Amino acid sequence: VQSRERGELALYQSAGGRLTRAWVRDAPGEATLLHASPDSALVHWAQDAGGVIERVSLVDGRREWRIGPLGEVLGSMVERAAGTPARAHDRGEFLAPIDGAVSPSSIVHAIGEQTLVICDRAGRAAAFDLSSGRQLWTQRTRLARVHDLDVGSGVVAIGGEVFNADATQAPTIVALDARTGEVISPIEGVSSQVRWVRVAGSGDLIAGLSGAVVSMNVVEGRINWVMSGLATESSRGAFLFDDTIVIIDADRELWVGDTTDGRLSALELDTHGRVRPTGPVNARRLGDRILISGEGGVAIFKPDGSLVGMDALDTQGGVLPVGVTRDALALVEVRPPGERSVAQLHLLSAGSAKLLSTHELPLYDTPSMVTCVDGFVLVSVGGATMVVPAPADDD
Repeated sequence: VQSRERGELALYQSAGGRLTRAWVRDAPGEATLLHASPDSALVHWAQDAGGVIERVSLVDGRREWRIGPLGEVLGSMVERAAGTPARAHDRGEFLAPIDGAVSPSSIVHAIGEQTLVICDRAGRAAAFDLSSGRQLWTQRTRLARVHDLDVGSGVVAIGGEVFNADATQAPTIVALDARTGEVISPIEGVSSQVRWVRVAGSGDLIAGLSGAVVSMNVVEGRINWVMSGLATESSRGAFLFDDTIVIIDADRELWVGDTTDGRLSALELDTHGRVRPTGPVNARRLGDRILISGEGGVAIFKPDGSLVGMDALDTQGGVLPVGVTRDALALVEVRPPGERSVAQLHLLSAGSAKLLSTHELPLYDTPSMVTCVDGFVLVSVGGATMVVPAPADDD
């Protein structure tokens, strides 16, 4: 838990049905949790020059290693040779297909099984070992504009554009070995703008292009399959679950596909308004099922796209991103500031999205975040955190 007012970061543990503070330490900036394991957390501290990334021990809060400032790590690479085409950092801000206007110096990151990868929007990348923080490699890639980054199964995938000698732009994808930074194989003939990239558990690269979704075998440098049609044109992203891919289309409708053969469902997932056209959408594994959540609520599906259940709430004002406990889903309705001094916290079954209970939370500010831990629901409200026990699910 971070307290901005006190400039502190603290860890709380459940004991005897209560949350007690295990440790507290100084917070050198705004904290973003990037990754958590049973014994440590990876935190990004927002500071100048891209900030720093720190691995924090969950036992006592001490720093195990630190990387950064990230901008200086990437900026230390040798500048381009004279006479080569100008790169993005020579040209100023540009439009990334999913993220909109970005600065060439802004940094994206991805976390794999053993590797942390950072990359600026101008194509300068570096990788670090998650356990030790040791720098594994730095690489000035071919890319002049980076649209997306992913890492998994030993592969780093970076999608974007290069500038040709005549200053025209060409869509490009780079696949690197996650531990050495070496190019695995050239990916030739990318047919249209690269919007997003994902690395499947098999090590294959899946890319959302402006005209299709494509799977590539990066070792052999060949195309596995192509998904085409309205569902895949200008798609906004995708979630991977084993052999299942959930694609977000241009209108934020969701489609289920099979990553082994490229088959796409004939109909979109019907979330009945749980995912809204202008709001965020998230998907996560929930046992052997897939939880879809958005501003309108939640829906649970099987990997084949068949509906298991969805909430029956009327959340016209929208909900915060859902919190998940072992047995329950936590939804907090978002209301305009000053409209009500009480918010509704709904606890739903994690198995079926059936309503288990509703709690009224007295508020002095607008709630901003819901987190679940060890059978408790934590709701961030201004500078305070409200704690509500989550009931067990009998489903």
